[in-house]
Amino acid sequence: MNWESKVYFLTLVRDNRYKLFSHLNNQLNDAAKEENWRKIFEQCVAYGCNGLRSVDFLRKTTWQNLRRRFEHKFEKSATDPTVEFDQLDELIREALGRGNEKLDRSIFEQFSLENLSDIQNHSPNSIFAPHLDLNASSSEESSQITTNDIHDKKDELLLSLESLTKQINQKQEEDQQLQNGQNDLEVDTSPPTLRVAPIPTPTPAFSNASSLKRRRLSHVIFDKMNGITPLEKMDLNQLEREKLIAQIKWLEADTELKQVQKRNAELETEMKQLQYLKLQKESLTEMGLM
Repeated sequence: MNWESKVYFLTLVRDNRYKLFSHLNNQLNDAAKEENWRKIFEQCVAYGCNGLRSVDFLRKTTWQNLRRRFEHKFEKSATDPTVEFDQLDELIREALGRGNEKLDRSIFEQFSLENLSDIQNHSPNSIFAPHLDLNASSSEESSQITTNDIHDKKDELLLSLESLTKQINQKQEEDQQLQNGQNDLEVDTSPPTLRVAPIPTPTPAFSNASSLKRRRLSHVIFDKMNGITPLEKMDLNQLEREKLIAQIKWLEADTELKQVQKRNAELETEMKQLQYLKLQKESLTEMGLM
């Protein structure tokens, strides 16, 4: 694929990011993801992108290669401020939500299970599902909208939790590297001698420690300006992480409850249908038609 084709492909991925990278792992959601990748493949072929063999090749080879290229530059930029990101990197950054913890929810509102409408109807286990006309469809639509909103909130919390976990792990790694660098730079306290010592050459440990010290100093200055100590910052991050985990568990429990309520409503509707058929049969029997 040439540069223009890659930009077109990544633009489609960015615009469909919430459909392609949802954290839900149910069977219906996986089917919707496959359908969206197929649509992107067809759009790329129609646009004239060359080198595309199949949907799987586009998803597992083309996309993964571009993503690994961005991930490498993104990790390197943490220690090398000279790393520059091009247009492809910016599109992938937007698609993955890197550097933007408050994600745009307008795409969530556009994604109202349009790809699942052909897969799931009223209730596949119900023998009366195609014939129900007792306001079952309206109640089901409201239930789907509520469940979809919960899924959207869960996705947003999972992204925030993932970012917070990476920040905590990165801070712990920096502390460990800084400690190792300080151990390598122990001061020689032996008595001075008359001989001239050779000028020491910089070592990777020294350079790494100096870079870490500068970055750590900037963080310390920022925290002091805001009145936050390192210990308080770690405690706040841990508390925020536990809060996010608790919110996700509550959303999962609430989703299960709504599914149970939805099933109970379906059973109640079927019961009404059975009672109606029973009354109709009794009326026909009394009239001597059966």
